[in-house]
Amino acid sequence: MKENLEILPYSEKYADAVASLTVEAWTPIREKYREILGDELYLLEFENWKAVKTRKVLEKMSTGRGFVAVIDGELAGFIHYSMSEDGLSGEIGNNAVSSKFRGQGIAQVMYSFVLEKMKSEGAEYATVVTGLDDAHAPARRSYEKAGFDRGLPSVKYYKKI
Repeated sequence: MKENLEILPYSEKYADAVASLTVEAWTPIREKYREILGDELYLLEFENWKAVKTRKVLEKMSTGRGFVAVIDGELAGFIHYSMSEDGLSGEIGNNAVSSKFRGQGIAQVMYSFVLEKMKSEGAEYATVVTGLDDAHAPARRSYEKAGFDRGLPSVKYYKKI
């Protein structure tokens, strides 16, 4: 299937498909968040997450550094990246692969593609941020497979007041 894979610049033509994939990809993460936080806190933090996340992803995809992975005309995934102000580093942003196409190495192709873009813009290193919860385990494995080998653990705490 990868032989039919194309990485193309994002355009509005893909907006609906990217929006749908955003909800598909982040639903298991948000379900895990609800489990961890409980309904009350979850609703305070994430009540309208689908609309908010979709809007943020589409904004980032529209920066000129958003790309779609397409197989036979169908959206297989998306990715965007950003560059630091000094241009010495790049960051992989939101990215996802459709459940229909997972396990075929598409994420690795997308990572390689944007890492080369970063390098061509002068970046000397790249970063990516992801969660430490179980729902983000597949993302962590994928980033490690792409060669990301150092990380700073982080946690966000909540307290009802």
